[in-house]
Amino acid sequence: MERSLGSVIKLLTPSSEYTGQHNARLRSLPQTLRQLVFAIKRYYRPEWGEQWRGHFTVDSVNGQLGHALKHDDQRLAANCLRVGYEVNGARRIFKLRPDFYPAGKLQAEDDISVSVTLPREAFNGLDPRECHGSVKVIENCEQMLFQLTCPVFLYRA
Repeated sequence: MERSLGSVIKLLTPSSEYTGQHNARLRSLPQTLRQLVFAIKRYYRPEWGEQWRGHFTVDSVNGQLGHALKHDDQRLAANCLRVGYEVNGARRIFKLRPDFYPAGKLQAEDDISVSVTLPREAFNGLDPRECHGSVKVIENCEQMLFQLTCPVFLYRA
């Protein structure tokens, strides 16, 4: 209970912070097992004690237990993001972290810019009468907003 969902995700994700043995063990775990651990961590309540299994079920599909996990009879939906296509034309879909909740609206109507402040010495040809020690460079990058240049869809799997 002392560990947050984000902490559990970090613990079960290979990282250079961990030993090779730990990372190898993590890579040997099926992704479905990790996702189940994340779901249980997300929804578990201390008052359940050892009776947590009764709160998680799967549906029967065509007479077989399905792959849709349910918590207290509510199907758990995964947040996924499609980012472009593979070389063979297949969609590139990534499951987002279980503790990520996408915004309902994306602002794309105002200018989107990026800026950086650099030392004056990084530039040639500046007006010598200007005596500022740094220069702020601003670039409008709205055309680079990936939602505008290639379709990206958030959907529930």
